[in-house]
Amino acid sequence: MTPSRHCHISQAGSAGQALHQDDFFGFNNFRHALPMEAMLMYYPQAVSELMGPTAVIPGSQYSRGEQVDGHWGPQGRHQDQKLLTLPKGGTCMLMHWHLWHRGTRQLGGPDVPVRYMFKLQFRRTRPLHPTPPLLAATCAGHGNPFLTATAAVAAVAAAAPPPPQHSVLESHDCTRTAAAAVANYHDLTCASVWAALCGKPLPPSITVMSGGAHEWDAGLAVACGVWPSPEALPLLVSTVVSTDGRPHAREGGPTPQNAGSQEEQVQSKLDPRLLDDASRDARCRAAAALQLFTASDPDSYGLMLARALADALQSVPVHHWHSDWRLECLPALSAVLSPCEALLHLVPLITPLQSARTQLHALMGIYKSGVLCDAPASQAWATAAE
Repeated sequence: MTPSRHCHISQAGSAGQALHQDDFFGFNNFRHALPMEAMLMYYPQAVSELMGPTAVIPGSQYSRGEQVDGHWGPQGRHQDQKLLTLPKGGTCMLMHWHLWHRGTRQLGGPDVPVRYMFKLQFRRTRPLHPTPPLLAATCAGHGNPFLTATAAVAAVAAAAPPPPQHSVLESHDCTRTAAAAVANYHDLTCASVWAALCGKPLPPSITVMSGGAHEWDAGLAVACGVWPSPEALPLLVSTVVSTDGRPHAREGGPTPQNAGSQEEQVQSKLDPRLLDDASRDARCRAAAALQLFTASDPDSYGLMLARALADALQSVPVHHWHSDWRLECLPALSAVLSPCEALLHLVPLITPLQSARTQLHALMGIYKSGVLCDAPASQAWATAAE
């Protein structure tokens, strides 16, 4: 459980909310395609349509935001919103952290009870693999529900020109001619998540029937078996530790070129929700993908990442609001180093000399490392902690 929690109240006069994705306790962090964060909504009372129920858009957790007719919402708007009316109190709803949702307007006035909803956030601390036995048993004998494999698809795929080649961090080449297909890139993401969670790799190539060129998440490519880990690890680490001078707009505080208050930034011509899109930052995407690895021993690439991260944290402080590739690197250390080696690199960051955000992410990394080695029972962990 993370520190992000809140009690939402809907009562007479509550106007409701606009559609949104929740932030990270007031901060902008990278959004993972895989379910690395989950939200739990607890309703202590029954909820009717008059009480301002929560509305969600199913399947929208992989959609970026856009403005349509002056209203902010998910691109594509795959389905209509669904009202979460509840027949009795004590109900919980578990959903993807990035699902688009809103609190609706209270229509009953003072004649209906106040609606309370307690929101809690959880973050994954265990690796995706091996697949938990219950999930493996549930998926046994079932194919990927988001893939289509027919002769007609094969014929269409054979006639289609091959897609352009790109770096995997920009668009992993998973769309060469094949008999397996998905309708669009949204379904490709769903198919990839299903494959990663169930431990059933995707076919080596898939045809995307519509949607044009699109970026594909590097972490998904690793987790669903399309991008082999031995091949991915050196490229991802080299992307993170790169010092080629390319600008990283979300790294640290304002520079002389973009100095100004947060209020001035928000008043710029671009919507502020588009100014901090970390998913477009190659370093953020690479560091996020590294969180999906599992290391049993100290690895040279992991140590390289740890040294680069330490140097970067000393040079420029982590910004108090914006996304930052270094925040994604902290939990990645738990994935690319042995638990004890990760402990040695993360504990020194728990100091007032580091920002609160840095310390929080370092603590999450320490917790994850402890889970991976069954601490505190692990003697190696106890030795490293001393």
